[in-house]
Amino acid sequence: MRIYLHVGLHKTATTYLQHRVFNLFDRDVIEFNPPGLMAPLNQLFSNLDAERGKREAWIAQAKRKVAEIAASGTCKKLLISEEDFSQKFLRFNFEENADLLKRIFPKAEILLFLRFQPDWLVSAYKQKIKHCPDLKIGQFLNYTGGLFHHDDSVNAIDAMGLDHSRLLSKYVHEYGKANVHVFFYENFKADKKGVVNQVAGVIGVENRTQSYTPVYKSDSALIIVARILAIKIMKSLFKGYHGPSPKRNSAKLPSLKEAWEKESLPTIMALVFRKARTRLWNRIKVANILDWDLLGRRQRRILEEFYREQNLNLLAYLGEATLPPQYLKKGEAAAILQNGAQSRTPVRSTGSLALPGDERVRRTTFR
Repeated sequence: MRIYLHVGLHKTATTYLQHRVFNLFDRDVIEFNPPGLMAPLNQLFSNLDAERGKREAWIAQAKRKVAEIAASGTCKKLLISEEDFSQKFLRFNFEENADLLKRIFPKAEILLFLRFQPDWLVSAYKQKIKHCPDLKIGQFLNYTGGLFHHDDSVNAIDAMGLDHSRLLSKYVHEYGKANVHVFFYENFKADKKGVVNQVAGVIGVENRTQSYTPVYKSDSALIIVARILAIKIMKSLFKGYHGPSPKRNSAKLPSLKEAWEKESLPTIMALVFRKARTRLWNRIKVANILDWDLLGRRQRRILEEFYREQNLNLLAYLGEATLPPQYLKKGEAAAILQNGAQSRTPVRSTGSLALPGDERVRRTTFR
């Protein structure tokens, strides 16, 4: 039985692929995310800090289920898709998760989707503020004094820790270069059908997707800034107000009548704002127009410079033509390929990064 592991990353249309592509594959040819196997896998990768005994039990249970599926002879191929396989969201624990997968699936082919790191960070921020709606992007990226700093706190991320080459090299080491298939979110967004056909071709199944709806569009910068401002005003007016509860599906929100009978005044006002925003969003779509880059010019310039230099390490595994143009600085790739990508000294992040010309030390170390 051939096994294919779609490991993410997060924020690279994983949910879209699961529901609109993988779910439509011929089940007589391939088994997709069988519940009996997904249960222990989800327990394991959602509870990496659990005591060792529990983790070992989930690993053993998953291995038994894989053996049962293989022995049953009902399917020749098994496809498992879970974005938590690549990392714990916002924590770049690539090696830890890859080691766990290797124990459960000693032989497999890896499907890995990447996204240009600065854009990934913005998308991750928009995901985070569903649960922390008044969190500013500077706080999330731990950007202060013109510098990005390392931070492991709950609401912050290491903005320069998303090293695609480190992730890729780990899977190549564990499963072999021929068994690691890399795709790019940018290519998928531009040509969904083309990339889906490539994925189906790797797996060896028919692409049955008939229509390709747009990828979900998250809140615009206008909505995010307006929400943060509204929460700030509410907190200044009501000392006991600590912000709205984590975002819920609009269909599950209580009616204003129900809220009036059960909720406090600040919560009622937040509900009114939420319902008004949803109605505006659904009917007028103004927020789709009034959008801008949440990073701003300076933060984006710092991050793009850093990651374009770091992404040169990807040339050891991928050809220049494979990478979307924004991943690399123009002109550098050809020189690296001419001299040999394998001989290049990798770039690793170690400290804080500032713009060229700043007196602070750039966050780049050559080893």
